[in-house]
Amino acid sequence: MKLSEQLRNAGSLLDASNAITNWRALALLGLTFVVATLFLSISLAGHSGFLAFVGGLLFLLTLFYGANAVGITLMDAAANEGRVRPMLDAVLASLFSSHRLIGLALLAALGMIALFIVIAIALFLCKIPVLGTLLTVVVLPLGALAVGMSFFIINFVFYPMAAAAVWSGAGVREAVSHLIAIARQKLASVLIQEVLLMVLVGLISLFIGVVVFYGLFTVGGMAAGILSPGGMSKLMFFMHPSAMMGMDGMDGMDGGGAGQMMAMGVGAGLLIAIGMIIPGLITLQGYCQIYLSSLEGLDVTQARKMLDEGGAAMRRKQEEMRQRMEEMQRKHAPTASGSVEPAAPVAPAAAPACPACHAVLEEPDGKFCGECGHQLR
Repeated sequence: MKLSEQLRNAGSLLDASNAITNWRALALLGLTFVVATLFLSISLAGHSGFLAFVGGLLFLLTLFYGANAVGITLMDAAANEGRVRPMLDAVLASLFSSHRLIGLALLAALGMIALFIVIAIALFLCKIPVLGTLLTVVVLPLGALAVGMSFFIINFVFYPMAAAAVWSGAGVREAVSHLIAIARQKLASVLIQEVLLMVLVGLISLFIGVVVFYGLFTVGGMAAGILSPGGMSKLMFFMHPSAMMGMDGMDGMDGGGAGQMMAMGVGAGLLIAIGMIIPGLITLQGYCQIYLSSLEGLDVTQARKMLDEGGAAMRRKQEEMRQRMEEMQRKHAPTASGSVEPAAPVAPAAAPACPACHAVLEEPDGKFCGECGHQLR
């Protein structure tokens, strides 16, 4: 299929901006941020290392499963023409399927580790006198190109498309087969659509950033001058991250001034978080649409054949190793008395016989057979 035909649906990426009208996705993402922030606050408030560890773990798990629930909701909207499942069903689907994405991420990590091992072996070969110098000229650029391309493809193709595949309900094997087929048949079109999506999200983020930060600087300066003594001198404190945590710089303020500055910090953080939600939703919606468009006309037969052959080869290797282990255990298995079982006795060689009458020779070194007199030598 020509690249122009693969990109015929690239204009539909503009529809990814409709994600901001998906109230279920907005509510799920907002609820995810609220719950994750609650766990993070609990972990920071306690003066216990164990509590901090548990709170941090719950914070990460909430973000992970919550973001996948949002992705599932957006995939429903992209694949089913706006018909999406209830929020509770999306959360349950995320809890029962998001671990597949962890498995796919581990596969990508193993692939990168294998690539680094190959490059390390090649670099060790470059230590060979004379020949190693020539090898370095080839190994260094090829290795750098392989690592750079792998990093780019994994982060901009593998992870987004793997996440979208999991959101669509695909299992690990099906997702891997789709990813292999996309990499072999539609890698260029997916990369171009990813770039277009980044441009779209970047422009929207720039517009939102101008609106949010210009408004914050302006209204924040007015609020600092009206609500707190010292006026504009407090604005620099308001801009400091510690203002949101209520830590440093509060000692010199009265209770009302400190409370006002903390309230300003919380309000500013809330506005920035809301502004970040919109580009995030558009990005996730774009991933869903790119994945669905890449499935059109995709031939996964060869990819599934490769997976089947790889799985069969792995099973054969496992069976061979199992048989070898059983054989070694039989050879060295202890008997009832605790001693090691001796090896099986070797069968004695057959006695020499006369080629004429087939009688057993009493004197194998003799010249004649003792039965028929046949000359042996």
